[in-house]
Amino acid sequence: MKRRRSSERQSNGAARLRFLRQETMSDEVQPLRVVALRADCYSADRENVVISLRMKYSMAERKYSVPLECLRDLVVDLRRLSSATPDVLTENTHGEKEPLLPLGLPTAAE
Repeated sequence: MKRRRSSERQSNGAARLRFLRQETMSDEVQPLRVVALRADCYSADRENVVISLRMKYSMAERKYSVPLECLRDLVVDLRRLSSATPDVLTENTHGEKEPLLPLGLPTAAE
């Protein structure tokens, strides 16, 4: 019985090493899937925004304090991506294709 456990540990260890080797050999890191993203509040000094993220396959919600400057950079990046691919269609909740919304400046009505 002890031999069996030892061999099981060795095979599990070998499988982990193969997985790690494959993971380190791949050039592209697979992103985690976010299924919920919310802005909760400003920090006391109003220089950060507390955001909540929930990942796919997890019900746990994690909170992060993000500097406003990072969020501004994100908006710039999103605008750049939006202008580079104007004809991109996304699937809405009803399974219909619709164009991405433009990331323009907010208007007074917002």
